[in-house]
Amino acid sequence: MAKFGVSNEKDTYVVDLTAKSCAYRKWDLTGISCEHVIVCIWHNGLVVESFVSSYYRKTQCLATNSHIVLPSNGPRLWPVTNTEYINPPLMRRAPGRPKKAKEQIQ
Repeated sequence: MAKFGVSNEKDTYVVDLTAKSCAYRKWDLTGISCEHVIVCIWHNGLVVESFVSSYYRKTQCLATNSHIVLPSNGPRLWPVTNTEYINPPLMRRAPGRPKKAKEQIQ
């Protein structure tokens, strides 16, 4: 496999099947083959599915969702601690002149 130049009416994109990259960058960013890559794969008589990232395969999806997240008790059943409460930060006035409220026209 080598580098290919795939062009439409306006632009030309360089596709490298060995490095799994395309100048269009969709394949690089998402792992899903763009139309430029698919044309190169078909031209070489290869299988498109073999160029899709392993993150989109059924085995990876099942492995990701195989761990169970157990529910936790509500705040009334949490253990009591002797630490101080965490308060929100103090509200400060923004610098500069305050903005006026605009009147609504009906």
